[in-house]
Amino acid sequence: MIEGVEEAYVLLSGPSLSCETAAGALKASGYDVIRTGRYLGDPVDGLEADWFIRISKPKDEAESLLVLLTEVLAGQAMGVHSHETFGEYRARLIAGELASAKAREAALRAEVAWLKLELTSSGRTQAEIDELRAAIELERSLRQEADLAVFAAAQHANEARADRPVVPPGKLKNEIEVVLETLLPGVRLIRDSLIVIAAEFSNRRALYRGLAELQIVNGRLPPTWKKLKGLDAWWERHMSDGQDDAGRVYVRLRESDRIWDVLISHKSEQSRDIAWLARQ
Repeated sequence: MIEGVEEAYVLLSGPSLSCETAAGALKASGYDVIRTGRYLGDPVDGLEADWFIRISKPKDEAESLLVLLTEVLAGQAMGVHSHETFGEYRARLIAGELASAKAREAALRAEVAWLKLELTSSGRTQAEIDELRAAIELERSLRQEADLAVFAAAQHANEARADRPVVPPGKLKNEIEVVLETLLPGVRLIRDSLIVIAAEFSNRRALYRGLAELQIVNGRLPPTWKKLKGLDAWWERHMSDGQDDAGRVYVRLRESDRIWDVLISHKSEQSRDIAWLARQ
């Protein structure tokens, strides 16, 4: 787990189903699950996580959040054999997904064979023939997806088996802090922006370029920045997180010291973020 100021990231290793199951268990226990997705940050305590579940930290809890989450998720854990490394464990899980993809492909091939037989049978109307042909075309596209899934699973299995060095926890966060402090001294990250960058951005080039624009303006931002509706002091900009343009950056210039307050977030959380900014 990575704890922020108001939020926390629960990290998991395993198939996507384990993430969905754990998120469901947290919701059922009353936790506010903000978002789930691929974890792109450093290993934490030796765990090379595949997924994250981002949650709001409960207020006024006597016990530590880690203890509470352990109690909720204890029944969801998937065991690792004592003789396995985490890399071997992940390879075993991916091999299972690969086998499932091949099984789906075999079922699709059997289905298309039946469809072709039906198509050649006599007594079919033109509408029935067109419907069967459409079904065959759909099967072909589904088979292509299965082939791509098999290829992707094989690639992931090979990567999981590779002997990759473990990066010390926090190295990426420290690097981001050094970049901001040294090259962007006029920027101050607020809330849990640092953790969001470290955990969810696979490439930070666009982010750094966008923040650098704040250093060269004199109270007037470039056209890529827009006024945030309803909050005159705040500006927003779409930002690539290395995967798509769903990243969002919100900034406000503090007149007292000419420092930019910067909130890094995601498109799916915009309503929640705007409500938080309005209270600042």
